[in-house]
Amino acid sequence: MLPPLQGGEAEVVIFSATASDPAALARNSDFYANLNRANVALSRAQRRMVVVAARSMLGHMPSRAEQYQQMGLWKQLVGKCRARLCNGVFGQARVEVWAWEEAAA
Repeated sequence: MLPPLQGGEAEVVIFSATASDPAALARNSDFYANLNRANVALSRAQRRMVVVAARSMLGHMPSRAEQYQQMGLWKQLVGKCRARLCNGVFGQARVEVWAWEEAAA
């Protein structure tokens, strides 16, 4: 059972999905592939949504069919972000910044 809807809207929302360990991703698929949780997180921004995500998380394929279908939301998000704003190295991490095509114009 999911917790009740929490939190209100905000001008800017920063959402972090940075798990990168394949074993942790497999163990926690029920949590991050849950559409209700993602909907709560992604529907709170009034003006701007910033999603910080590990490429390994966005590319993860859960083993259960239900979770696989739910990952479609994340795949759609990646598909919408086609305008590369910048890339480089920050500390020891390779970083890429992408935006929705219409947002970058």
